[in-house]
Amino acid sequence: MGSSTDEVRGLSERAFAQWQSLETTWRRRTLRNRSAARLFAFSSVVLSVVATAVSGIPTVPRWWIVIASSGAALAVALRNTTKAHEQWIFGREVLNRLYAERFLFEQSAGPYVGLAEDERTRLFSTRIIEIVMAGHDSWAGHVANAVDTLNSTEASARR
Repeated sequence: MGSSTDEVRGLSERAFAQWQSLETTWRRRTLRNRSAARLFAFSSVVLSVVATAVSGIPTVPRWWIVIASSGAALAVALRNTTKAHEQWIFGREVLNRLYAERFLFEQSAGPYVGLAEDERTRLFSTRIIEIVMAGHDSWAGHVANAVDTLNSTEASARR
């Protein structure tokens, strides 16, 4: 009986360690995308306003206007290409699903009702991996779309 309890405890510890690792990874990814989305949005607005404001001042060198306009265009292009704003939202969704799954597991609620401890732990492991794989598939799709966009932009520029 003692070895079975130890085995179940080991399963549970590994499942929670995996959950913690996944939570850390997705939290880091979410924060990075949030920062990038904010940077691109604020940069595009501020640089657009600066370019417009300095274009009305005759003593301002023209290259300042070119730099501000180019910076605004670059910020908009990076925001649209990286889709950081969408990835930020999606990352939050994955994190919320991970938190909800852990809560349900700890409360023996939802799909965990009436299951033995080892069955609950195995179901928890399966479900957190499914959540993360769905998140990864979406991320991979966004990366593929970004690469396609860059390639088509590059091909258009060569013509």
